[in-house]
Amino acid sequence: MSRLNSWSARAALGGLACILTAFVSRPVVAQVGSECNGLAPIAQALCVTYCDVAHCTGNPNAACQALRTQYQGQTGHAAFPCDCGDGVVEDGEGCDPPGSASCGNASNGLQFCDNHCQCDCPSHIEFEGTPGSLGVLEAARIPFSRAGCAI
Repeated sequence: MSRLNSWSARAALGGLACILTAFVSRPVVAQVGSECNGLAPIAQALCVTYCDVAHCTGNPNAACQALRTQYQGQTGHAAFPCDCGDGVVEDGEGCDPPGSASCGNASNGLQFCDNHCQCDCPSHIEFEGTPGSLGVLEAARIPFSRAGCAI
């Protein structure tokens, strides 16, 4: 009888594991702070802890720095979504604060920092030649800004 109970318990545990796997494989959505939604699960947990639980924005301490280090290891960026707007350009941000004219070497509205602390890239680059002469554009070196746009 004990073998039957042991088998039944294993079968029930296996069934429960299958059910939990089905629920866990769904995208995770944070219940607190929508700015962390859409991140990978581990990055999202770090983000919620940093932004909404520990309130690390503008409060640099060892625990917050440890969260930033872990987040950078997960995402490649040191800036959490809630860092946008603190006036400090972190790795992963192109500019800060949003709305400021802090995107250098840009014009036609592209000089303004967007709501995600990024600088918009131009849609095209125009080259102008000298009238009356033929020439070949052999090589052009186009420098890139911190946001990855040609400047």
